[in-house]
This record gives sequence, structure tokens and C-alpha cells, in this order.
Amino acid sequence: MKLKTFAKLAVFVAAIAAAIIIPITAIAGYEPANRPVKTYTGADSVAFDYPVFNSWVNTPNYGDERAFFDAGSATSGPYKDQLVVVPGQEVTLRMYIHNGAAPSLNGTNFNGPGVARNTRLQVFLPTATSTSLRSFGYIIADNTNPTWVADSVDFNSSVPVNMEYVPGSARLANGAHPNGVALPDSIIQHDNQFNVNRPAAPIGYQNMDGNFPGCFEYDAFVTLKVKINGPKLEVSKKVTTPGSTNWQENLDVNLNDPAATPTTSWLIEYKNTGSAMVTNGAVRDTLPANLKLVPGSVMNFDGNHPQGIAVADNGLFDGGVGIGNVAPGANGYFRFRTTVITPFSAQECGTKKIVNTAQVEATGIAKINDDASVTVSKTVDCAKPPTPPTPPTPPTPPTPAPILPQTGIETGLLGVLGSSAMTIGAIKYRKSRKALAEALKS
Repeated sequence: MKLKTFAKLAVFVAAIAAAIIIPITAIAGYEPANRPVKTYTGADSVAFDYPVFNSWVNTPNYGDERAFFDAGSATSGPYKDQLVVVPGQEVTLRMYIHNGAAPSLNGTNFNGPGVARNTRLQVFLPTATSTSLRSFGYIIADNTNPTWVADSVDFNSSVPVNMEYVPGSARLANGAHPNGVALPDSIIQHDNQFNVNRPAAPIGYQNMDGNFPGCFEYDAFVTLKVKINGPKLEVSKKVTTPGSTNWQENLDVNLNDPAATPTTSWLIEYKNTGSAMVTNGAVRDTLPANLKLVPGSVMNFDGNHPQGIAVADNGLFDGGVGIGNVAPGANGYFRFRTTVITPFSAQECGTKKIVNTAQVEATGIAKINDDASVTVSKTVDCAKPPTPPTPPTPPTPPTPAPILPQTGIETGLLGVLGSSAMTIGAIKYRKSRKALAEALKS
């Protein structure tokens, strides 16, 4: 079991992003597996009397140095030898380097026999696209025994992925460079046949000159970043009139001629827009009730069939058509025709939308849909709406009765007085007329 702490580099290591990956069936370990080892039992442990890399076990700084190559990410927790990855992740690979020679062999100015010469690092990154990938780290020197040591990290994913080195990301941190020093991109190689003569990244203590002294105080961590790239499948659905290249999301269709059967052309495009191979892809289409396939019109166009190849009528619509593996950047098409069956009943008018949906999927890629539509309209032979009945004339409201004044005892008394006054006045009037007549007579 590795100890994942290193006191002198704690600040640096804590700031390093890490990697995520999952185990694979066969796990490679460190090599050479049978090299001599020393077990750390304390400060008085006897060191090697020659330069040798990562051959101590039970060290307080790291544990088993033979398993020196691991990986982690911002979400994976501690660095691990076997990690799960997903497309889009950035992963950090890490190497621990320790020359196990006795410090007394370093000499003055690192010119002693215990100093490893022409020390350099290689990291193998696979170029394959797979659900299981393995990377190797190598520490190489001219005068060590053995001259190289190696360890591996396993990556696994639920979908096929590949790994891409982030240029300029390799750095070494040690006691002389606690904040890290850049290493050249020559640290990366892609040939899975190991060769010590390939280009590599020289390392050291104060200078990256290949001279690497012995003792724990000179050990180092090297980190580098890789991107996990996965497949990305997209689908696009379009429609147009036969013979036209003006592909649209929606096409207007006029159904005013009851004898006509309008024909439409449909296009399904699929494309791998990711950086990894799409495997076991499939395309299918769902025809709605008001679209009828024109028999023999389904064609498939891809890199192997640029002129197109006929597809069985029921293949695309009854379960789908397999498109196999689709390389990054590759695409293909399906094209077919339909006739529009009127969705209107007799003497019905208006507009209705008919939607046609396409779907793609592949290993590790969930179903993806896109659709196009036709909007059909009918404006002739429409049923006339019934004439609404004439509303009845409302009756004339009755004339309200006059309001009579209120009467009481005072009102009755006044009426009596008024009548008496009129009577008295009439009597006096008659008497005056009689007196006038007699006066005239005399």
C-alpha cells in the first residue's frame, strides 16, 4: 500500500489536479518485479551502495516505491493506480522518483558514484480508443541497476475514450523547486514497445541536467496532465420538397386540392463531433400517422457509400439501421420520401403540424432525438357555420304609477279650512253682484 504523503512537497502536491480511472481485468504492476529491494526500518536503515531508483519499501514518505506511478483528479480523492474516467475529464498523472543510494556516495557537487547519470523520464500514453486503457511511467539512467524501472496506471470507462496530453503541463517538484519546474514535452511517447533510446525528459535536483543524487532529501514528484476524450454523437433532421436542397426545420404544405397527395423529402444527418470512436451506432425514425413512406425511397450515404445505398423500407422505422463505428469527425445521411395524408375531416379547415422524429444512439451514448415537421393547411370546401337565430325583442317595461302625496291629520284639516274659505268667498261674491244689480236698477 502506498503512503500518499510527502512532507517536503505537501504544499505542491496538494495543489496538483489529479485523475480518475477504473480498474481493468489484467493489472500490470511495476517492473522489473524481481529487482533487489530495501525495507525501511528507520533512520539507520542501510541504503544501497549503488544508484538505483524506487527500490525501497515501507518508507515513511511513500510506502512501496516500486508502485511509483499513479493518477488522480479534482474529484477522485487520493492518487490511485486504478481509476475510473469519463469523457471531458482532465486527469493528472504522477510519478515519484527516489534514488536509493547512500548519501555518502553523492560526492562533492554531486560527482560521486551514487549519483544517477543521464536520468530521464518517459510516459507512455496509449493512442487507442477503448473502455480500458493503460499508461506506463519509466525512470531511466545510464549507471543505475537496473537501468530502468517502470510502473503502470489503469484507466477504464463506461464508454470508449482516448487520452490526450496537455502540452506544457509536465512539472517536477523537489526540495530545490517546491513550486515546480517545467519539463519538456519529450516526456511523452506513444509507442507501447519500450525503448530506452527514445526521446525523454531529463531530470535532476537543482538543475534538470540528468544528475540525480541519492537519499530521501533529493526525491521528487513529477506531474503531467491529460484530457479524457470520448465520443459525441449528434443528429439533425430536416425536410424539403422533392428535388430541392433547401432543407428546413418546417415545411408548409397546402392541401386545398383534394385529389393531390403532396410528397416531402426528409434528411437525417448523424455525426461524431467528439474525439473518440463511436461504436455500434444506430439510427431510427418514427413516422407519424399522417405521413406514409414512399416505397423504395430510403437511402443511406456515408464514407463507404458516397453515392448512397438502398435501405429496406422497414429497416429505418422498425428498430433502426446499424451504422457501426463512426470515426471522430465522420458523418453520414439517411434520406427518404413520404406522402402527406390529410389530417382534416370532410369540410374541415385550418392548419395542423405533423412532426417526424429521428433518433441515434451508440455504445455508452444515450438516445438523442431531433425532429422536423410539415405544417398542412386547408382553406377550401369548408363547412359554413350555421346562421345564429335572431334574438327576441325584449318587452317594453310598464309605465310606473304616479306617486301620491302622503296624507295625515294636518293635511285633512287644511283641506277643510280651504274648502270653507272658498264657500264663504262665493257667498260674498253673489251678495255683491246682487247689490250691484239693484243699484243699477234704481
